[in-house]
Amino acid sequence: MKRFFGYRSFEPEFGTMRKMRDIGIDNITVMVSNYCNFMGEPYTRYQPVWVWEGQYDFALLDHNIQDHLDAVPDAKLTCALDLNPPAWWYRRGDFNWRFDPFYEFGRVASSPEYRNDVCDYLEKILKHLVDKFSSNIIAIVLMGGKTTEWFDDSRGAESMPRIEAFNRYMAQKGLMDKVDIPPYFRRYSGAAESGGLLRTPEKHGMELDYWRFNSMQSAETMELFISTARSVLPETMALGLWYGYIFELGLFQQASWSQLEYERILNNPSVDFVLNPFSYGIRNRSMGGSPVSMIPLVSAPLRGKNLIMECDDTTFTSRFPAAPGGGRVSIMGRHVEWPTPGAVSAGLKRATSYALIYNTSIWFFDMWGGWYDNPAAQSTLKRCKQIWDMECGFTPGSAAEVMVVADPENMYYINDSNPESLNFLRPIIGLLNQSGVPYLTAGFNDLDKFDTGKIKLFIFCHPFEIDPVRQAVMRRVLPGKTACYLYPPGIIHNGRWDPEHVECICGSSFDTSQIVVRTTGDWRSVAAFHPENMRTGDLRKVMEIAQVHIWSGEGIPIYANDRLFAFHCAGIREVKISLPRESFCLEEVFSGRKLGAGKEFHIEVNDPDTLLFRY
Repeated sequence: MKRFFGYRSFEPEFGTMRKMRDIGIDNITVMVSNYCNFMGEPYTRYQPVWVWEGQYDFALLDHNIQDHLDAVPDAKLTCALDLNPPAWWYRRGDFNWRFDPFYEFGRVASSPEYRNDVCDYLEKILKHLVDKFSSNIIAIVLMGGKTTEWFDDSRGAESMPRIEAFNRYMAQKGLMDKVDIPPYFRRYSGAAESGGLLRTPEKHGMELDYWRFNSMQSAETMELFISTARSVLPETMALGLWYGYIFELGLFQQASWSQLEYERILNNPSVDFVLNPFSYGIRNRSMGGSPVSMIPLVSAPLRGKNLIMECDDTTFTSRFPAAPGGGRVSIMGRHVEWPTPGAVSAGLKRATSYALIYNTSIWFFDMWGGWYDNPAAQSTLKRCKQIWDMECGFTPGSAAEVMVVADPENMYYINDSNPESLNFLRPIIGLLNQSGVPYLTAGFNDLDKFDTGKIKLFIFCHPFEIDPVRQAVMRRVLPGKTACYLYPPGIIHNGRWDPEHVECICGSSFDTSQIVVRTTGDWRSVAAFHPENMRTGDLRKVMEIAQVHIWSGEGIPIYANDRLFAFHCAGIREVKISLPRESFCLEEVFSGRKLGAGKEFHIEVNDPDTLLFRY
């Protein structure tokens, strides 16, 4: 599947779609849903197609698709299928077998009834779409669970399907006795030695098995839907889903959301792409902040998948959904993130630059309409699309020398009900976004597949268990480089809490409170065990130890590959940029302004702005 630049809305924003087509955007998404959003209102203006048990009215589907084609006749449609069954489906359930999959996906994910009913609907609707609209549809997106992003928000609550599936899972591990799922205060507990933050196999073996089971059941259910879809779709029609969010998560959103087996989905040959929105963090979305991919940036491309970023930052023209009693409804506590025409322009350029430089696709989400109903948005999107068409065919290598390494297997050890569980990713990502250096994100299992030759600094966010397999990987990729640990590495050893083992891994003791550098084997080890206390100067010190090239000391986001680099500023200022190599002719791509040759540049920035350079 080729990278694309697309448009999406919940609403039938046909006037906006025509404007988008006029500026060159022909990838339009149509959503088909039988369910309601977080407001309790239908996701779309179109009637549900799934009308009763095993009964579907495809004339309603045709009306939805045809309206979009009437608005943009040559549209390349992406069809987003919400697989959440209608409300009557779970209200008709008996004997603790049917639940609302929007909030309690995990309680039905193991249910044969849920799986069979969804597969029947999916198979039949796809056959109809292929028969009638195969020349118009280029891709199918499978959606479901909470916010149609396959989140399990049930926090591990029991159901008969879940209990029975968990017992089958445990039987495969050799436990033949029937067991209950761990009760709430057991499954959300941690070792006293860690202040309740981390589970250990010694004390939480059943709980660890249970959380692994939940993610595996989620992935297994996804695989069933994927195989059902692929059995119907022609090879020319791409297939994708929202899955694999492990960055920028909050409380009850790590193991609890049941997406830690995302690599299983990325390894599936039937999947062509995965989608995710830019970071949920309000600070990152606002001016001066930076986008963050919630899926590790290198994980999907390494496995031949297209990574699609969704830009849904709110603008001063956004139409928020209306509350039943009047007034506006906040979306996850967000209000207007881009409050002026200048901010809208800077934000759209920032999103486009990020996608171009990190070789992803991008999808601009108009949600409830009005997001781009201003001249600044239209003119900027037109220029962004022109640059996209010129540059998206290139896939240059990354210029990043810093890699943030998450470890989904080690994330099961985290008790994600503990407020300190937020310290493993959020603080370091926030600092890196203001560090003046480009960086990549990866999962630990990516290290063996990715060419890490340019990486000088590896930041290990979840180094709780460094088993022999991980040690072997580190011995291959770390010589001559720097490893920074955001928690005492190897604290879980041979299945138990082992503070004495930490010094064997990094040369520093478990109770180290300052940033300490040691030489361990053929690389430098940096103990930074309290990332919540790190400041910009601390991170700068670590980067200097690793000999990372600092692009700018101005505390701004930088994105860079071997062809392009960009930076974003919230205010009027002069920005000093130091390139890692001489540029024969530095050109600002949005404006076409040429800055000449050199390595050091002083660049005046208007308030606010994003500048993209070809060098």
